[in-house]
Amino acid sequence: MDYVEKWDFPGKNPDLVHDARHLPWPVKDKEYGLFVALRVFQHLTPFQKECTLEVMRIAKKAIILVPATYDNPQIPDSKGIAYSDFVEMLDGIHPNLYTTTRFGNLYYWDTEHPSYMDIEGVMTPQEQEQEPNVKSMVLLGITDPASRSAVLDEQETLPYANRSW
Repeated sequence: MDYVEKWDFPGKNPDLVHDARHLPWPVKDKEYGLFVALRVFQHLTPFQKECTLEVMRIAKKAIILVPATYDNPQIPDSKGIAYSDFVEMLDGIHPNLYTTTRFGNLYYWDTEHPSYMDIEGVMTPQEQEQEPNVKSMVLLGITDPASRSAVLDEQETLPYANRSW
């Protein structure tokens, strides 16, 4: 799902052209087996709660990667979403899995088997390591050391790069 004004991928088309901030989404209940949003939800203010509820409505399973805090002067209305924010939005439902990464916090929900167990303290590392998070890169399919170095080098050259990861 994306909106046409920001689509900048020549030769490719989104599956669904729709601004996620316009509710309800034109998707049937549980139409998708898996919904994935990577670093998108911080930009959906002030409709983060409504969009989260739409995800739970349209998908059997959901993966959302979003920073807990987000401060970007170029997009001042954007804001991160913390674990407790999601639990509040979902009336006490917790993610089934949760982990922190340098790209943001990774949440997984099985909407057909909701969890009411608080796993935030169990899944959160006591200290964030200062070196690049190799586990996060492996999750994204970046497995060899040369490719990891290339990604880190590229991040340093991008003016909009989030250097927190």
